[in-house]
Amino acid sequence: MYVNYKQYRGHTLKPLSILDHWKVREGEPDIRGWALTDHEHKKIASADDLLVDTDLGKVAVIVVAYDEILGLGGEKTLVPLELVDLYHEQKHVVFHGSEDDLKSGPRYTKDTDEITGFFEHWERHGIRTREEREMAHGRKGGEAAVKEHEQETERHRQSGKVNLNDAGRQELIDVPGIGPVIADHILKYRREHGQFKKIDDLDQISGINKPTIDDLRKYVTV
Repeated sequence: MYVNYKQYRGHTLKPLSILDHWKVREGEPDIRGWALTDHEHKKIASADDLLVDTDLGKVAVIVVAYDEILGLGGEKTLVPLELVDLYHEQKHVVFHGSEDDLKSGPRYTKDTDEITGFFEHWERHGIRTREEREMAHGRKGGEAAVKEHEQETERHRQSGKVNLNDAGRQELIDVPGIGPVIADHILKYRREHGQFKKIDDLDQISGINKPTIDDLRKYVTV
C-alpha cells in the first residue's frame, strides 16, 4: 500500500527480515530480491529488504543494494515505496529517478537508526511520488501508468531533451545553462507549485531570464 512517505518521520522503522511475526500482507508482492531498474529497464540495484513502520503496520521503505559483485558487498540506501512502481509479472521495481540520484543518497547500514536524512535527500531531488505520477497520467495506476510514462520518456530520450517535471537533480545539472544552483531552484519550484505546464514557466525560477529560456528550449521539454 502506498502512502505519503513524509508521515513516517519520527516513527520506528524496522527491517522486515528481523520481524519474526510480521510478513507481507496477503495479496501484496514480497519484492525482496527483485531488480530495481531505471526507466529503460536497466538494472541499477536490487531490493535487499523492506523497512516496516511498526506504528502504522505498513511497509514504508525499500532497502536498496547497489554496486554488488555476485550479490555480495556493495552499498545500501533507502528508497520510499512512493518513488517506485512495481512490475508484478516481471518481478522488478521501476525507480523514478536516475542512477546518480540513487547512489548520491545517504548510506544505510544495519546500525542506522535515524533516517530523516534519507527523506530530506529525496525531497531535495524532487522525484515525483506515486500520487503525483497518477495525477500526471489521469489517475491511471500500476503498470498502465508505468507503460504510459515509459512511452513518454522514450519520446523525450529520442528527442534528446530532458523533462523538467521528471528529471532528477543530476540530470538538470547536466543541462547546458542550468547547473547546480538553478537545478535546486527548479526542484524547489516543483515541490511548492507542482509541474511545469510550459517551458516559459521557467521565468518563475530565480536566475533564469528570457534569453536563457530561449536557449534551454533546445534541451528541455515538459
